[in-house]
Amino acid sequence: MPHLLERIKKTLEDLDTDASAELELELVEHIRKSMDPQKHLTLEYVRYMRNKWAGHASMDRRFDTWVQANDSLSIPAVEAALVRIMNA
Repeated sequence: MPHLLERIKKTLEDLDTDASAELELELVEHIRKSMDPQKHLTLEYVRYMRNKWAGHASMDRRFDTWVQANDSLSIPAVEAALVRIMNA
């Protein structure tokens, strides 16, 4: 999603700037902020678990207790993140 938003922003900036393009750029920025993992714990959780389960050697499930990552996956947190992404 971040790459798509960047591409849309670049395309809009390359167009002649008029009132509608400015509104569209503002909308792109609003969507980008609504998708920022630093501001939304569920998105941070999904990113964290993705990195953990992608096999990063620095992350050992047995010793990692942040958001109970050593125990189980929080399906409600993943669902909440998906709802945020779909709404964006």
